[in-house]
Amino acid sequence: MSISLHKISLLLVFVCSTLFAQLKHETRAVWVATNFGLDWPHGLTTPEQKRDGLREIFRNIAAKNYNTVYFQVRSNGQTLYNSKYESYSSVFVRHGNTPPFDPAEYAIELAREYGLEIHAWVNVLRCFSGSNRVILNDPSHPVNVFGSKAVMFYENNVTSYWLDPGFPEVREYLVNLFTDLLEKYNFDGLHLDFIRYPGKSFRDENTYKLYGNNQPISQFRRNNITLFMTALRKNIRNVNPKIKIGAAPIGIYKNGTTHTGLQAYWDVSQDVETWVADDLLDYVAPQIYWNISDKPKFDVIADEWKIIIGNKLMIPGIAAYKQDVKSEMNQIIDYCRKINTDGMAFFRYGNIKNNMYFNNFALPAKTNKIEIPLVAPPLSLSSSISANGNKTILRWVKPSGEFSPRYYAVYEIISGTNKFAGLVPGDLNSKTIFNPVERKLNYSYSVSSIDEEWSESKNRVTTTISDNNLAKLVASTREKYNPVLVNKKNHFVLLVNSTVNDKVELKGIYKTGSKTLLSRKLNKGLNIFKLSSQTAKYTHLEIYYISSGKKQSLRI
Repeated sequence: MSISLHKISLLLVFVCSTLFAQLKHETRAVWVATNFGLDWPHGLTTPEQKRDGLREIFRNIAAKNYNTVYFQVRSNGQTLYNSKYESYSSVFVRHGNTPPFDPAEYAIELAREYGLEIHAWVNVLRCFSGSNRVILNDPSHPVNVFGSKAVMFYENNVTSYWLDPGFPEVREYLVNLFTDLLEKYNFDGLHLDFIRYPGKSFRDENTYKLYGNNQPISQFRRNNITLFMTALRKNIRNVNPKIKIGAAPIGIYKNGTTHTGLQAYWDVSQDVETWVADDLLDYVAPQIYWNISDKPKFDVIADEWKIIIGNKLMIPGIAAYKQDVKSEMNQIIDYCRKINTDGMAFFRYGNIKNNMYFNNFALPAKTNKIEIPLVAPPLSLSSSISANGNKTILRWVKPSGEFSPRYYAVYEIISGTNKFAGLVPGDLNSKTIFNPVERKLNYSYSVSSIDEEWSESKNRVTTTISDNNLAKLVASTREKYNPVLVNKKNHFVLLVNSTVNDKVELKGIYKTGSKTLLSRKLNKGLNIFKLSSQTAKYTHLEIYYISSGKKQSLRI
């Protein structure tokens, strides 16, 4: 039997590549390094290029199902935000020039747009490293402001400068520096890096004589950092108690029977146990930069950190820049989940931008692990189709109540399951969904609310919309269960209505032979298959129903 060609405009329907049945909390963080321009604004010169480059980083991070960015805003004693204490970074603007835009403000804007949590990543005590000593000509640079209180450290043929936290005025300066940052910018968190001494050979003998009080120098150093963090915590809680404070200590806390190396506690004065016990941190991201196969072993060290960190969020740092780690990445991620970490962090963006480790979406981990949503779902949800039929528009009414949503979570309902389709910022109340060719007669959607703690409202509002163009096409077919071929200019669509479950094979026929174009499962009801534009080169198509042995022909 032969059926003539139908030409009709088809609706597009959105099918999100990140599908999951229920939102899951798992921080998937990426360090975006700006020191030396590593991830950004490396190689970008004009303001437009810099804006576009940063947007692409955030877009790609969200597209790969990460949900958190540690955006570096202070390194080498310079900043990527408007600070009243330090100058803008030379990787962004030449000293003395007016910045073309505010990188921190723009990064926060992008994070909100793409549904990402964003933390201000700061290098705390190390204030200079590298070969660009022109930076040190700046009178406002900490090396010049603090003089001998900024100590030169030489190791492995590298010279660096570190602020000496044994001096009360250094601790006060750093507390004020970061308090000023968080007063001006709406970051979700503060991520403390280089919150340590460079090593045991640090030259702080004079400081120790002044303030050591006869305690062991190792304990003196640990106390200095803890004093700074205590004062910082107090200030930040006054600015905004919801800001997450995190630190990235080095990977080995103390040497064990299976591993040795630079020790956080003994060698660089990071007393993480006290930080956790004194509630100075909300999360810890230990830099466990090894694989599982070799020593030191990622899994063994992660187990130890799990005990040290206790009830605080544990976000293990993963060395995505190491090939031996990258080759075991899936195994490492699985192990993090096995021991119930609260996620993982990847160093750095340039090393994960071309890799896909997460096939579905998750929300960031919550500091309060008890799910107590503060927001109600939207009051109502409606849907409509654009005049040209290529878009579905969802609109909802914002919920009433004291707490406003941070985001709305949009789902497509498929076979009774809510499949995630994206986050929408809380100040918006609509989402446009672009629809590809392969579609159904009816589509259902739901929308929930997400609060500032990443809790989801217990209930969702729903809507269903019909593809009227498709319904008319099926109804207009002379014989209800005959297949229909539709030309969509740059591709074809085959509609097959079946009364039973079967399997179908489609062949393209030409003068000297045939070619199998598809072999698919055929479900009871309407089935829609997309074919390439090359289908036009065949004289006709033949459909074979495997179970029944039936055959039908369609003219091109």
